[in-house]
Amino acid sequence: MGDGITSQMLLYADDAKIYRSVTALGEDEELQNDLNVISKWADGSLMKFNMTKCHTLTLTGRVKLAERNYTLDGNTYLSNVQNEKDLGVIVDSRLLFREHIAKKTRMANGMVAIIRKSFIYLNAEVLTTLYKALVRTHLEYANQCWNPYLKKDKIMIENVQWRATRLVANIQKFSYPERLKALKLPTLEYRRKRGRMIEVFKILNGMYDAAATDGLFTINERDTRGNPYKILTMKTKTTARQNFFTIAAINDWNSLPERIISSENVNIFKARLDKLWASEMYDASFLE
Repeated sequence: MGDGITSQMLLYADDAKIYRSVTALGEDEELQNDLNVISKWADGSLMKFNMTKCHTLTLTGRVKLAERNYTLDGNTYLSNVQNEKDLGVIVDSRLLFREHIAKKTRMANGMVAIIRKSFIYLNAEVLTTLYKALVRTHLEYANQCWNPYLKKDKIMIENVQWRATRLVANIQKFSYPERLKALKLPTLEYRRKRGRMIEVFKILNGMYDAAATDGLFTINERDTRGNPYKILTMKTKTTARQNFFTIAAINDWNSLPERIISSENVNIFKARLDKLWASEMYDASFLE
């Protein structure tokens, strides 16, 4: 399907995305030409696209940027949308992920309510098992993509875990950090930070398909003091960009000592990282 087009294309099962950066006059026409090529492929293959599920999404920080109307079958315009669900993540035109965060916290809070109504009594072991399986998964799936950086979003997400930890009667009156220690549940903020480091470790050690991770990070060969795999920092102009995974992870990674980043495998890396950051594991000061 992608033969003969100049834009980028991603395929997953029966879904397809075609995209390109439009920064100059005429580049939008090239995207339309590629859509025409795809439309001809569909006709020649005796297939039809479901036009009700085909949309265009413009990713830009320029609120007043004019959106071009594209067609896929030659005469039906594709509807312009402000957000679109992609592999379980709601992507919006400004990459703020506010709708995704709101939806996932609603779902997670709903699961906490179901757990509360389904059990007369919950001890620490049962609560943590249910919470990790039914609640936390909603708040952590693909969070390296939609990583929250606004304080109000962080608080909204962390409040789900705050409510869940109060379901254990004998620690209900403890402070939030004390409940976390008793249940051995790190803050979600800590887990996101820790998760970034794990992903960087996997990427730099070639644990993912190179075609998917090529160019995400560049090793700074000039500065190897304390860490031979320091990542070259990049300048950014927007707050949203500063909090992208490939930017937000750099300072934390570069601060890690060599004995941690040179770990033999992921499990050893996790254990050493948790030991190094033990004081941050239950720190909930970011909620204040």
